[in-house]
Amino acid sequence: MATSGLNTFSQASKTGLNLLVISLLMSPLAHAADPIRRAAAQSTIPMTTKYWTVVQPDDEITFYRANPDITYVEQEGVPQGLLVIKKGAARLKDVEFQDGTIEYDMKPIGEGSPATIFHRHDHDSGEVLYVRVSPDCPISNDCLQYAPIINGNMLWDAYPQYQSPAPINPGGWNHLKIVMSGRRMNVFVNGAATPTLSVGHLESSARQGWLEFRGPAVYANLRISAGNVDQLPPTPLSDPSASDPGYVRNWRVSPFTVLPPGKDIAFDDRPALAQSWKRITTEQSGAINLTRLYKTPDPGQLRCVAWLTTEIDSSQDQRKTMSIGWLREIWVFVNGKLVFSGKNFWDPPGPKLTPDGRISLENGSFDMPLKQGHNRVDIAISNENSDSRTHYGWGLQLKARDVRGIIFPGSSEAEETSLNP
Repeated sequence: MATSGLNTFSQASKTGLNLLVISLLMSPLAHAADPIRRAAAQSTIPMTTKYWTVVQPDDEITFYRANPDITYVEQEGVPQGLLVIKKGAARLKDVEFQDGTIEYDMKPIGEGSPATIFHRHDHDSGEVLYVRVSPDCPISNDCLQYAPIINGNMLWDAYPQYQSPAPINPGGWNHLKIVMSGRRMNVFVNGAATPTLSVGHLESSARQGWLEFRGPAVYANLRISAGNVDQLPPTPLSDPSASDPGYVRNWRVSPFTVLPPGKDIAFDDRPALAQSWKRITTEQSGAINLTRLYKTPDPGQLRCVAWLTTEIDSSQDQRKTMSIGWLREIWVFVNGKLVFSGKNFWDPPGPKLTPDGRISLENGSFDMPLKQGHNRVDIAISNENSDSRTHYGWGLQLKARDVRGIIFPGSSEAEETSLNP
């Protein structure tokens, strides 16, 4: 990775053009001081070993661990060559990309999930755009999907709102254009006039970083335009759930502990409240994202559990129907009694709840028994997944369908700590 403050990289074209140096993170001072950089606002990147390095299996986040199978191919009519990735990933050398436009051509190899990883600041953070290749892509709402990398986990299951159908040709070439500006991203597929996928809030903490391609796919004609954001505003879109009074937003969360395999949870397992408990409030879509808070042990090795607690004031004895979404195991206690539990795994044979094992208020519902006055709600949540390769997402959504006669703790009652990036 480049060590200078300007994060530059060099390129020599095959036709013998002079060496050009461009900056992908140029300050106004750099523009004024270096007319060569200012003149090279766009660059086409050759697909050769001079510009790309193989990402080794132990250097990868767990969601695409594979023995690399990567070749660089010269082909007539494609001056910059082809990058063929059957397994693994390749990283563009000495580049840190922030805002601008990335365009390239991609041909899938089979029905895998080729991906572009950007803003990869380290092995624990970054952003992923990937294609679930299939003949049904034009009508499948999860064909094109964005997911953040947070604390080493790729959270495809924690943000189901960031996906869309796409006019992908599963057996031929496709042109993708990615425009990034601050917290926003638009993706255009095969010359679409309007965004095929719009992401109103990029979720990773990284704002700049490496660019990687993942297979199985062939890549060609990569062009990078630093700073060209196509008039896309940098500020994130407002959260549509922010004005909904039904979400339970304010909690305290315990440190996580390791749960022995096969052990069920009882209320007596709840750790005592202490200074180590943190105050936490919801982020986008009224969700608590525990993956953002905790970097758990090696994925697939340990089953971790954390506890959340809050209070609900009720004007009378009553029952309230609650919609709940979670990843992956959950136990809900009200005033010390278990009122709901469930699993939401991804791979068989575990249960995979609607929509497709992702977190959503469609996952489940239950009636919450409330007494007049104060009621304590305690929730244990585990990150165990039946797919032992990785934990993926870990979190919770809880919403009352009717808030009449109940009061949730608000930010005015305590100092809450938001974990939004």
